[in-house]
This record gives sequence, structure tokens and C-alpha cells, in this order.
Amino acid sequence: MRSLSTLICLLILATSAQSQKGSNQLQISGHIGFPVFDMADGAKTGYGGYARGFLGFSDKPQQVTLTVGYSRFPVKGLPAGAEANLSTTPVLLGYRYFLGGFFLESNAGVGFNNVHIKTTNASTDLSKTSFSWALRAGYRINPVEISVAYQNTGLDSQNEDISFVGLHIGYNFQLGSSR
Repeated sequence: MRSLSTLICLLILATSAQSQKGSNQLQISGHIGFPVFDMADGAKTGYGGYARGFLGFSDKPQQVTLTVGYSRFPVKGLPAGAEANLSTTPVLLGYRYFLGGFFLESNAGVGFNNVHIKTTNASTDLSKTSFSWALRAGYRINPVEISVAYQNTGLDSQNEDISFVGLHIGYNFQLGSSR
């Protein structure tokens, strides 16, 4: 948690630098996630939200990104009286490039993953931290942004990853003026 706080503080300090060029924003977004590959066999459609920071670093249409989010997917096919869900909390650093209103983005970082299982008699949580990455394409009509992303966070060495395609809608808040 301390590393997450440190990353957020660094982003805030960087966006307030006077010598900064480019466009800086903060985004709040939500998404619907559709499990893919092996995850589609055991999980239902999920949902989540993100807080994202965008730091413009040149006169070119590009930004460094910081993403912190949460995604939850109910598990399907469980016996009566049992419920479970998969969740991931990614902390990702990335790069975004604009082509007019369209953009392409890649991210990499860490995913804090959890499986929560509850039955009529007990409940348990299994947690694991692993490498996480995402690829995103979208369109921005200021201040609204719509995108589609593929995200993958590994749970273990047996390829039981949290893999999903997410449809995102976000609202961007301008931080300072564009330079």
C-alpha cells in the first residue's frame, strides 16, 4: 500500500511541475469486463472502476499514464449455497499516443489478485500478487473517453490468469492548462 501511495504522490508532484509540457489529466472511469480464454469457462461478466492519471511530457500528442483500479468477476457453475468471485487491483504504468481523437496505450505493472469463496459454513480468501499488463485503444471527445482494453494478470504458473476485454467509459478532469 505504501508503494501505491508513493506512486500517486509522484504523479501529483509531476503534474504540478512548472516546466511540464503537454496535457495533464485525472480520469475516473468504469468498465464492464468480459472474461476471455480459460477465464471465460469459470467466470461471469464482471465490472470495475479506475482512477487514472495522464502526464503529458512533450509537445507531441503523448502521455505517461498511471492506472489504479479494481475489477470483480463472479464465478459461475458453483453448487447451491456457494459463491465466489475473482478480483484484481492493478497498479499500472503506461504510455499513450494520440492520433487525432483516437489513442493507443500500453500498460505494465503489478496486479493484486484475490479469490473470495463463501459457503454456508465458511469463507476464505486466496491472494496473490503478479505481473499485470494491458493494451488499450479508444477515442476521446473531451472530457469523455471511450475505450476497449485487453488486460491480463497472472495468478499462477498454470496459466490460470485473470484475462478480460473491458469496455470503458471515463471522464477526464484537466489538471492545469495545456502547454
